[in-house]
Amino acid sequence: MTKYIFLCGLIFFTSLCFSQFRIDADFAITPTSFSPDTSVIRNTNTNYRGDDPFHIFRAEIFGRYAMSEMFDVNANALYDINAGNFSRIQKKEFRLCGLFVTGHFDSVFNLRYGKIPTPIGSFPSRRFAYDNTLIGEPLMYSYKTPLGGNFALNDSALFFNRNNFIQGVAPIYEAYWNEGFSAFGSMSGIRWNVAFTKNSLSFPKTKRSYGNQIAGRIGTNGEDINVGISAGVGSYLQSGKNLFNSTKVENVKQNLIGADAHYTYWRYEFLGEILLSTWDAPLTTEKKLKTTSFFGEGRYQIKGNIWLTARAEQLTYNLIDSSGTKTKWGYDVQRLEAGIRYTFSSTLIKGVWQHTILSTKPTETLLDIYAVQIVFRWEDIFKSGQ
Repeated sequence: MTKYIFLCGLIFFTSLCFSQFRIDADFAITPTSFSPDTSVIRNTNTNYRGDDPFHIFRAEIFGRYAMSEMFDVNANALYDINAGNFSRIQKKEFRLCGLFVTGHFDSVFNLRYGKIPTPIGSFPSRRFAYDNTLIGEPLMYSYKTPLGGNFALNDSALFFNRNNFIQGVAPIYEAYWNEGFSAFGSMSGIRWNVAFTKNSLSFPKTKRSYGNQIAGRIGTNGEDINVGISAGVGSYLQSGKNLFNSTKVENVKQNLIGADAHYTYWRYEFLGEILLSTWDAPLTTEKKLKTTSFFGEGRYQIKGNIWLTARAEQLTYNLIDSSGTKTKWGYDVQRLEAGIRYTFSSTLIKGVWQHTILSTKPTETLLDIYAVQIVFRWEDIFKSGQ
């Protein structure tokens, strides 16, 4: 992290001399109510480092330094007033999320290096508060399963985590950008992106050599309708201390494959994604653990800058054979998030209801979140201050 902060400072002071630096920022205020307030899944939207899109105040800061027509440096940072790690012992309200150099060679082939954006799916391009028509992130990009990423788990440990709501790896942890490099481009109506990273898309604490995770997407680049396919493979365990001697930690993989679609017509807009994630789990009975997740999102423009929007989604687990009984290794999750948004000038106002159902036994566990979010976008801060 120190090297990234140093590089940010270097970019900032260099920009004062060459006036090729631009900073934009989104400031979000989000009064929120939980029902029930004591629900065991109250932190269902909270990320590994304690930040949460439903926290009362957050600022997302974006910087860009144009070194030349061909190369630029981009950075983004997050300030979350209530952020801290999962144990809540250490508070780190501010953090650097992304920092990368981009080489724009032509439309067909370009390169990025550093802490780079998530290379797969369609949601990452609209993850920030001003671009997200709702407040929460889709389950496939944020929900933590009972599978731990620190070391391999057996059946007993897996079910212990499930029954005690202990959070582990996500299918894709979009809130943490990985270190590595990517190549991307477009031609003949096709857009492509492939990345080689040190980290795992599922568990970012895992850091190895470049190429630990290989992931990418290819899709159409049209106006009204677009479809894409994503895939990735990489090792996700941070440590191999529980593994048998014959099993190398770098060979314990996560595989994922997904598809997405986007369609616009008149005042309507439809988006959807599906993702199948499979983790090697050598100490469990089944040896493979799977989740299937999908979401469908619809938007309707009532008038001018007023939109209705809703997202329905689900994340399910496969059955595993434990002591002769078939049972799911996690509790299935269903979620509906709906709201209304209004934009005027540089301000966005959202009113959102999020309803989550966790298929616990013998009865389901429910959580309702009611929130209003006001997002103010401040563009080109240095220029507007002149």
